[in-house]
Amino acid sequence: MRDVRVDGLGRKIVLRPGSELRPGATILSVDFAALLEQQCPLVRVTVPGAEPEPAPALESKVELSKYSDANGNIDIQKMTCGQFADTSRQDADFLGALYIGWYNGLAKKSAINVTRVKDVIHDLVVHCKANKAKRVTQAIDFIRKDDRR
Repeated sequence: MRDVRVDGLGRKIVLRPGSELRPGATILSVDFAALLEQQCPLVRVTVPGAEPEPAPALESKVELSKYSDANGNIDIQKMTCGQFADTSRQDADFLGALYIGWYNGLAKKSAINVTRVKDVIHDLVVHCKANKAKRVTQAIDFIRKDDRR
């Protein structure tokens, strides 16, 4: 019905009216059709006089402790995008900041741009929701390479 701007993965994309987002087709390696299905679940329409169908259960978020070993440690190099995407927003923000701090430490950077960090964490969440089999470190590498273009 109108242009929709999608900010993410280091780029701004404009989806135009009439654009088709087919399942399995990707834009910048993101399956937008699958992401929309996940984030905008089907709204059921009821017909007057018909029995309403029960609403689908809300998706529960996984506690970070589920991914820890017996000592309470999480190997962040082995964490998958699926695990990352299934955590709460607060835990995803926490982990995203941890990953960014780790990468900045490796690059010997001592400053951060708070707005940019928030954008990168958002991009990471979007990318991970669309690529659940990847490791989070692979997703970060993809986003970093995409940002340098």
